[in-house]
Amino acid sequence: MEELKEKRNDDDIFLHGICYVVLCVDSRIKFVGIVDSNGKLLIGKYREEIKKQKEDVGLDICNIKSSLFYTSLVLPGLKIYKRRIKKVRNSSYFKVVEFDKIKLAIAPLSGRIDRYLCVYLEPSASYEEIIPKIKETV
Repeated sequence: MEELKEKRNDDDIFLHGICYVVLCVDSRIKFVGIVDSNGKLLIGKYREEIKKQKEDVGLDICNIKSSLFYTSLVLPGLKIYKRRIKKVRNSSYFKVVEFDKIKLAIAPLSGRIDRYLCVYLEPSASYEEIIPKIKETV
């Protein structure tokens, strides 16, 4: 049991590191998360200014937005990604899902394709410019 707990901690540290590194790639990346194949958020990091906005407003609007974010974007995005990846077979393939002005880039983290990197970009961001930077870094 102790060995399993230690492995889990190592995985968590590794996943936190990936999120931090990707968040540092470009200031137009607002949130980075790692989800499992069911869309469950395993690890996530967001920019400090988002936390500050949340505190200034005094409400937990982020929780409302996050549930809509997952049901409207992450889950459909994973379905689209899984259909597309069967045709492409490229583990570094990013799929960008757009909903109104929201952009979410999704890519598998491993060859097993059971964990996905989800990168939320600000609306004005060019994913054609940011995704190559992420690929170079990760």
